[in-house]
Parts: sequence; structure tokens; C-alpha cells
Amino acid sequence: MRLLIAYDGTVGSRVVFGDLRRAGLPKAVEAHVVTVATSGRLASARPLLMDEARIIGEGGANHLRGEFPKWDIKSHVVEGTPAAAIIDAAERVQAGLVVVGTRGLNESERTILGSVAREVVTNARTSARVARIGTNASLRLRLLLGFDGSAGSEDVLAAVAARTWPKATEVRLLAVQNPDAASGGKMEGVAPTAPRADLDAALDAAAARLSKVGLATTTAVRTGEARRALLDEAVTWGPDTIFLGGRRLQRLRRFLFGSVAGSVADDAPCSVEVVRPSNA
Repeated sequence: MRLLIAYDGTVGSRVVFGDLRRAGLPKAVEAHVVTVATSGRLASARPLLMDEARIIGEGGANHLRGEFPKWDIKSHVVEGTPAAAIIDAAERVQAGLVVVGTRGLNESERTILGSVAREVVTNARTSARVARIGTNASLRLRLLLGFDGSAGSEDVLAAVAARTWPKATEVRLLAVQNPDAASGGKMEGVAPTAPRADLDAALDAAAARLSKVGLATTTAVRTGEARRALLDEAVTWGPDTIFLGGRRLQRLRRFLFGSVAGSVADDAPCSVEVVRPSNA
């Protein structure tokens, strides 16, 4: 697996290190730590900014080596607008997952996090993970999966099933039906208008699939607006990560503003991963 980790040395970016331990990643990982030297400064300041960025990036890479000694870890400095530079770097190294922290605000123009996280989740062509310190008070890892029976849900199931999770990891498959809206409650465009019996059958089949790989899986169906239902479930159940499918984002030119995935990535009290197929 190949990761790109955005890092600028701030508190928000350092959250990524702890989050990666809860992401179910394999032992064999190629990780690229990317620090952005933001363009637009005076030419005379550029060498200092680049040198500082290299020091910060290598510091992040060294920290990661201490956490994951078996990983192949490289550090890079790139220039440009933070979100665009991160996305370009992810495409260049062919990353399967981009990881960014939140609220990594920095007085310097090197800032790559905070609101940039949403832009990365919106526009990246690959899967993207927004790292946060969650509120899970349980000793067990908890994963909340948005489900609607679509191709995007299949992507999420495949991604979660393929990872390596601790024993007793709990998964909740959450479907949301919104009878009052033609499209506003959809995650991927299927479940809100599907008959309840069909939805229950799809949930049961998905739960059985995850149970076969050792994940203790339960299902739930809520009524209402999808974004609100997902966020409410995250508050009451306390997952470490919310997983959402991202295929619909591609069909809509990855325009997430106001959509379920973008809003959840903004407001969730835990990490959020938007899963896209490798050919997205």
C-alpha cells in the first residue's frame, strides 16, 4: 500500500501519527511524507522557506519511522498552493490513500492543513482520510460505515475487509432513508428510495461479509437527512473512523460542498475516510 501523508509540523498534522495506528494498515507500506512550501513569497525568502520545509518534513518522516519501523518512508518538499500541491504529489507518487490532519493552522504560509483538508477530500482522485482525535471511550476500535447498497458502498466494504484490524474491532453499517427528499438524503443514490426489505437484505449481506473476516458487525437504519444522521451516530456511538464511498463525487466532478461526504468530513468528531476505487 502506498500512502501520501501531508505534514507541516503543527498540532493538527501530528494527529496523523496516532490516527494511522487506528487505520488498519498493513505492515508493508510505502509512505511519502509531503511538506508544502507555499508559493507567493518574495524570491529572497524562498530558499529559507524551502530549507525550513525540508527540516519539518524530515522530522515528520523520522517520527513516522519510529512509529512504523517496517515501513518504507520518504520525505518530499513541494511548492504551490497547499491543497493542489498535495493532490499533484499524490498523483505523482501514485498514492492509494492521502492522509491529512485538521486544524493544522500555522502562522507561516507553509500551512497545509485546516480547511485544506476539505479541498483535498473534494478533489483528490484517490481515497482520502481526514485524521482527528476521536471520542471513542471504548477499548475496542469502532468503524462506522455509511451504506446505501451502491457501488460506492461496495468500495467501502472491500477496503475495510482488506485491512488488518485488531481482534474485537466493531463495525456498524448505517443506512439512512429520507422519504421527504428526492436526493438530499442520499449517500450514493440508492438507499433512500429503495424498499425497506431490500435495504435490510443488502445490509444483512454486507454484515455477513464483514463478519467472515472477523469484524463484529451490526446494522442500523435511520430516517432523516444523511449528513445529520451520520454525525449524530458518530456522537452517540463514538467511532474512531467514518468510512464513506466516493464514486458519486467523481460523477459530480468531485464537487463535495454541501454534499454528505464533504459535510461529514468537515464536522465529524472523528476521522473520516472517503474511499474511491483505484481507477477513479
